[in-house]
Amino acid sequence: MEDSKRGFEEEEAFVEYDKVELKCSVNGIRAEKSKNSVTGGIKLDKLKSLMLFKSPGFDQFRPWMLVLATMMVLLWLVALQLASMRRNIGSTTVKFDPPPYFPPPRAYNNEGYLIVTCNGGLNQMRAGICDMVAIARFLNLTLVVPELDETSFWHDNSQFKDIWDVDYFIKSLADQVRIIKHLPPRLRKQVQRDGLYSMPPVSWSNMSYYYNTVFPRFRKYEVVRFTKTDARLGNNLPDEVQKMRCRVNYEALRFTPAIEEMGKKIIRILREKGPYLVLHLRYEMDMLAFSGCTAGCNQTEVEELTRMRYAIPWWKEKEIDPKSRREAGLCPLTPLETAITLRAFSIDPKMQIYIAAGNIYGGNKRLAALKASYPNLVKKETLLSPSDLKPFQNYSNQMAALDYLVSLDSDIFLPTYGGNMAKVVEGHRRYLGYRMTISLDRLVLISLIDQYKNGTLKWDEFSEAVKAAHANRMGSPSQRLQFPGEPKLEDYFYTNPQECLPSIVAGKPFWAVVISTMLLILWVCAMHLATVPNSFPPQRIYESNGYLIISPDGGLNQKRLWISDMVAIARYLNVTLVVPKFAHGKDRNDTCEFADIFDVNHFITSLRDEVKILKELPSEQKTKLESEPLYYMFPMSFASLEYYHQRVLPRIQKRGILLFAQTDARLANNGLPRELQRLRCRAFYEALRYTQPIEETGRKIVDVLREKGPFLVLHLRYEKDLLAFTGCDEGLTEEEAAEVKQLRYSHDEWKRKPIYSKKKRERGSCPLTPEDTALVLQALGIDNTTTVYIAAGEIYNKENRMAHLAAAYPNLVTKRTMLKPEELEPFIEHAHQMAALDYIVAIESDVYIPTFFGNMEEAVEGHRRYLGYKTTISLDRRLLFGLIDQYKNGTLTWDEFSLSVNKIHEDRRGKPARKT
Repeated sequence: MEDSKRGFEEEEAFVEYDKVELKCSVNGIRAEKSKNSVTGGIKLDKLKSLMLFKSPGFDQFRPWMLVLATMMVLLWLVALQLASMRRNIGSTTVKFDPPPYFPPPRAYNNEGYLIVTCNGGLNQMRAGICDMVAIARFLNLTLVVPELDETSFWHDNSQFKDIWDVDYFIKSLADQVRIIKHLPPRLRKQVQRDGLYSMPPVSWSNMSYYYNTVFPRFRKYEVVRFTKTDARLGNNLPDEVQKMRCRVNYEALRFTPAIEEMGKKIIRILREKGPYLVLHLRYEMDMLAFSGCTAGCNQTEVEELTRMRYAIPWWKEKEIDPKSRREAGLCPLTPLETAITLRAFSIDPKMQIYIAAGNIYGGNKRLAALKASYPNLVKKETLLSPSDLKPFQNYSNQMAALDYLVSLDSDIFLPTYGGNMAKVVEGHRRYLGYRMTISLDRLVLISLIDQYKNGTLKWDEFSEAVKAAHANRMGSPSQRLQFPGEPKLEDYFYTNPQECLPSIVAGKPFWAVVISTMLLILWVCAMHLATVPNSFPPQRIYESNGYLIISPDGGLNQKRLWISDMVAIARYLNVTLVVPKFAHGKDRNDTCEFADIFDVNHFITSLRDEVKILKELPSEQKTKLESEPLYYMFPMSFASLEYYHQRVLPRIQKRGILLFAQTDARLANNGLPRELQRLRCRAFYEALRYTQPIEETGRKIVDVLREKGPFLVLHLRYEKDLLAFTGCDEGLTEEEAAEVKQLRYSHDEWKRKPIYSKKKRERGSCPLTPEDTALVLQALGIDNTTTVYIAAGEIYNKENRMAHLAAAYPNLVTKRTMLKPEELEPFIEHAHQMAALDYIVAIESDVYIPTFFGNMEEAVEGHRRYLGYKTTISLDRRLLFGLIDQYKNGTLTWDEFSLSVNKIHEDRRGKPARKT
């Protein structure tokens, strides 16, 4: 690894040249498995979608936030513009693009020839090459185009010319240092005859080491080969050396045209869809094995990673305590921890997240938590066609170069672990104008995550603490930390090349500090205000036509749907809406009111720019009701706006107060103005936020599920009351059929009494039995190790009825099995609150499958579409029952049955579709 002493054995410095030539002819570069990304400027029309906290729906972008965002953008643009003047501050000429010519070569007496063999991945080599050019420049040497070491972990045989534009590299630096592609013939013969003197320079050296110790070797041997290039220069050197390193890194090392064009193509594809964040997700197998970090891994995976660590001899540390290492902040974040962190930063769930990394250990299963929170996950392999990617596919360094380009242009760059790409990209983004790079403080972050998971911190406390801990870690101007004699403790030069950036030190221009500080303050304020309770729009002023009181009936989701409709109607009629008073049906045994389920203050204030909502009637109106009866009506189902304008509004204007005694399906699905449809969505997905206890408990269930991997929510409608209401008795014994029939006849409000179960099932109007559900899940290819969360009431005779499903999918869970009795106790007697917990889990799941239609099924599917078309398999029960019967009677084989089931559900997975 690194050299610990400056001395080395002279007699071991010579090697046979034929061996060197063979070794250098195939130059392998260790590719960064975790590719970093660098962000670009934020466009004004995209800014509002970047950092607004939206859970479970999306808070509206308020006018005050628009003003704040505008100020931020203007300041940011000024900062970017001024940053581009970094080499000519105070000058009348600003150079934006490379000149169309190259500078004349510098004339100097050549003191020798430097051959270097770079080691490490793409970005470790990149930094090393910059150092080698600086050494050659100030020792007046001639540099041979660097060779790349093929003995690295990733076995990439790319040459320098395969990654960087070698001619541009040579010509663009000609005014500073002479660079040649090969040794002159005279020296090649000399080396073949006498051998090549090779040495590894001492790590973290200053220039005096090269002047006093290394330079005499060139005088003696004329040609010297450096066998290592990583970290061979210190972080803090004279300005002229630092600026030389920057010039090589940011100007001379241009990727080949093929890589540049393909990188730009990826960026164009991403930009067409809006802003994007690059996530440098370091969770590859080799990284976990090397670091000894096993958070999120099962025992089999831990053993596999340990074997890999012991199998690689140059990884010196073998015995590692993963718990201590994680607590010290020395482990990469897991995908689940990453999802929690992004949410804590208020990153919009709709944001495109570009994964710059190698293969994630555990594959899609490990990414499930991140995918659930941020469904727009992409990588180069999903954005490009196989033919586009083929030229680079087997070359890890070229693949890393593509990620590097995408990272530089991103709106936000966030690495989950330190490493050469994370460091080099952050520095490059600073050089391009202090582009936003969130450098995670893993020591603090892991502690906060653990406190949130164990319930010590509530979500809002956790989110605020995460933001506060990173307020000064966003890529803004800062002074590089120095620890003389301890270079590994210092800030890395290539992470913060301050000598090459707009000045921030005393005695130099300070505009960057002023602008960036103002920008940082405004950005932190915006993130904070986006989540505080008073971040709401101003009240809409209008003359109210009266008061509308509503009494929603039915289950939780029926109420939720119709409340959203009533908000739209109140807005259209310009009336004041009173917070709903729930009707309590005798079959639901739930006395919860609106405020017991939904955050009433959030509901009122989040919609106040559209409609006035009061918790109760004003005292004057209450007094009025004491002397005259409250007028009520039953609005027509699926009514048009014309109906409400002609039939309802006059009654409100005449009486002053009107009660809707029923609210279910009282507004048409289609034919309404777009603004009103959007208001229905806004009320449903944003304003109807559950109370804090419900939200926190639902989130806890989700987090516990995520720790186990991806999960499926099965909305299994096989409760006794549903079977009685529908008259479906498939799979029931005679005694059970008689029992549910008796229940149906006991409910006077259920009008249909004689029901022919067989015909109803043939029409697809019955729920699937648990046994049939097991068959369907298997046919759809659902892994039998998947955690299946049952979102439902009490399954009828569940001990017997669930046997087949439990045998096929042993990881069946419910909220009752996942929470402690004391955690569930506040909700246990309230069906609506219990349903709300299931709702939260359902919208966060990787896959949602309802076995029967109903209000929850419709509401959840719509909500999952709103959150980014999450996978929802809407079963075609009419066709499905036919296939199940054919499979059971032997007409279809299992393969035929499975193929048919998948075929009929190809277009029923929650993807975009036109409403019918």
